[in-house]
Amino acid sequence: MQSAMFLTVHHDCGPMDKSAGTGPKSEEKREKMKRTLLKDWKTRLSYFLQNSSSPGKPKTGKKSKPQTFIKPSPEEAQLWAEAFDELLASKYGLAAFRAFLKSEFCEENIEFWLACEDFKKTKSQPRSTA
Repeated sequence: MQSAMFLTVHHDCGPMDKSAGTGPKSEEKREKMKRTLLKDWKTRLSYFLQNSSSPGKPKTGKKSKPQTFIKPSPEEAQLWAEAFDELLASKYGLAAFRAFLKSEFCEENIEFWLACEDFKKTKSQPRSTA
């Protein structure tokens, strides 16, 4: 059984309203929207992790040892919701995010981003003057 995870983000890019963006009601609305998006994302990620932990039948006819999958702790998954870097630092978080991108047909985006991060970590060689 294949699982799919969908992440939707609604962003209002309409013309600016004169009253929008100021005052306590606007701030409350923004906070409520942020909490709703985070809750929705957590729910979808939780569903994905629950369904992805049960592997399908092996593709080969050979008898093999059943694979064991260890789910990340709820605390670890909570860190993913708080910081994108935490998500990418975890092998389970990266796998979940990669599966999401694959379902959206944009897996190459994470490959490119990871390559850029690796490139940032490399030390450049000093240029010699000839």
